[in-house]
Amino acid sequence: MTDAHAAHAAHDQQFLLSPASGEVLVGEPLSIRLSGLPAAAELTLLARRTVREWDGGDRLYSASARFTSDAPGGLDLATAVQLPGGSYSGADLRGLFCSMTPQATRAPAGPVSDVQLEVRRGDTLLAQQTVRLLPALPQVLQRDAKPFTGARFAHLPGAARRPGLILLGGSEGGSLITRNAPVNASRGYAALALPYYSPPGWGAQGPTPAELPTLPAAFADLPIERLEQARAWLAQQPEVDSSRIGVVGSWRCPAPDTARDGRGFAAAGCRRRGLARYSGVLGSLSAPPSASAWRARSSSLKAGAACSAASSSSISADGSALPSITSSNVACAATRSS
Repeated sequence: MTDAHAAHAAHDQQFLLSPASGEVLVGEPLSIRLSGLPAAAELTLLARRTVREWDGGDRLYSASARFTSDAPGGLDLATAVQLPGGSYSGADLRGLFCSMTPQATRAPAGPVSDVQLEVRRGDTLLAQQTVRLLPALPQVLQRDAKPFTGARFAHLPGAARRPGLILLGGSEGGSLITRNAPVNASRGYAALALPYYSPPGWGAQGPTPAELPTLPAAFADLPIERLEQARAWLAQQPEVDSSRIGVVGSWRCPAPDTARDGRGFAAAGCRRRGLARYSGVLGSLSAPPSASAWRARSSSLKAGAACSAASSSSISADGSALPSITSSNVACAATRSS
């Protein structure tokens, strides 16, 4: 008997999901149970998903877990403790999702939001189900945020005024941060994704032009006024509660000493009087003290540029570079104070 015939014959062995549609916004509550299973039987749950990697290729990720069904033939992933030999340990509803690892071979192109679940007893397929993880809700509305180059504004429909967020990307630059606008809007924010610099890229044939050539090409002397202008623009939008505006800075750097990124840009902006009404910087933030900025990334400086506060700060205000520090300065100061 094939897997398909076995699954059809065992129609009473099924996944019970909440939401019942199997579609859930990433990070929202999800319930996964099974019913109609053989009583007190050892079972294997498998999870597979196609993931689109940074090079644009698709790769199969998978995880597995072993359980014993209860006496009535049920299984609840939120409470069932798995047997040894699985991809994670303990009782964890999201364990199968979070413990997936890449497989050696590429996967055929497929929906990257779908997780295929299977439960097996030995080699016999008992039930299968698809869970669709939505990065954003389909009803989110988006538009270009003119006059900001490459910026996108996203919000849920309706007349309600929502708290505003300015989203800043990391040292990757360009428009990648705009992917996060509908993600945050799905959670009730009016989100402005704001590119603020765009470096040249690198392709298979060598250097490529900057994606957004009208933005600064180097992570050096970035004008903080762009963040102030973005706040003023956001406060004027009819979808935004102007008394509740925050800023989120992110990063994509491999090591702490390269943290010249959206977090520092956000922190510097919040210290300016024009952003005094911000409720604060939300999320993880590694910010320099006082009104200083991180020193510009060395790869952003022109050959022969002097490493001085005047020429190598990552952020400028009113046309002048903010005083700059390096992570080694912070480490030395921490050592002296300990």
